[in-house]
This record gives sequence, structure tokens and C-alpha cells, in this order.
Amino acid sequence: VPGAAVPGAAVPGAGLSIETLTESCVFKSGLSAVAGAGLGVFFGLLFGGYSNAVDEAVDFKGSTRQKLGVGFRSAARAMGSYAKSFSAFG
Repeated sequence: VPGAAVPGAAVPGAGLSIETLTESCVFKSGLSAVAGAGLGVFFGLLFGGYSNAVDEAVDFKGSTRQKLGVGFRSAARAMGSYAKSFSAFG
């Protein structure tokens, strides 16, 4: 009989949908970790300048370019630290 339902036959549109994928726990966990890391990088960039980065750069004896390098490296360490912490909580 043409058009009769056959058990186990593939039904069009019954594949893995985007909605099913985005509702899975694995997807949500991965997304929260990535979003947390992004937020951590942002906060590290924002607050990294208020931490020891400024003190280290001012106390460093050298040219302005070298002082900027010391400040940026210290801010990068803060960004990495914040990113790891925020992604773990995500």
C-alpha cells in the first residue's frame, strides 16, 4: 500500500534539530564555559589596569615602551586568571 507508515522508516524532518541540540546539557555546559571565559577576559582587561600592573610598570626601570610591555603582560596574566575562574563557574 503506497504511503503506508513503515515502522522504523526514516521520517522527513525527524532528524536532529537545532532545538534538540541547544537544549542538551552538553551544549549548555560548553556555551556557559565559553561565555564565562569571554566575560573573564573582558573583566580582566577592565580591572587589570587597577591591579598590580600599574605598580609594576611604574616601579620598572626602563623606557616607556618597556614599561608598557610590563603593564600589558601583567594585564594579560589577570585576563587569563579571570577567564579561567569565570569559565569554571560558568
